[in-house]
Amino acid sequence: MGEIIFLALLAIVGGAMFATSYGFRVSILDKSGGPGMFPRIIVVLLVVVVIVRIVQIIRRRELNNSFAFLEMFQGKRLVYMVFTLVYMVLLPFVGYLLSTVAYLLVTIFYFYRTEFDDGMTRRQTVMVTVTNIVLATAVYLFFTRWMNILLPEGILGV
Repeated sequence: MGEIIFLALLAIVGGAMFATSYGFRVSILDKSGGPGMFPRIIVVLLVVVVIVRIVQIIRRRELNNSFAFLEMFQGKRLVYMVFTLVYMVLLPFVGYLLSTVAYLLVTIFYFYRTEFDDGMTRRQTVMVTVTNIVLATAVYLFFTRWMNILLPEGILGV
């Protein structure tokens, strides 16, 4: 039953996101559906998958299985959700580039340490750091320069 409740909440959030996508500003010359078209497609696909899963649960009578809703909010999953929430809150203030690199590094180092009970070697640390900086910068440049999509600049103005 907990899974159905979670899926219903997910469908409600999807519906709210779908409605929000109609608030995006669109040029009168734009015939592509505007910036809200892609999010609408993704949300519709999400809701379809949610409905299919609910039908599967009901048809197989999986209602008595032990899906504990609160188990999703414990241990490593809770840490990941807290990291992601902090990232989303800091993103507008700190900016995309700095907050994304910090988020990725903190998350990777934390989960590496919890999985392997020790830290990375110096070489691994350098490789992970450089890779994250390069990839985050590449994504930033792709969206800002090539796609002309503004990402939060934050305190550095980058």
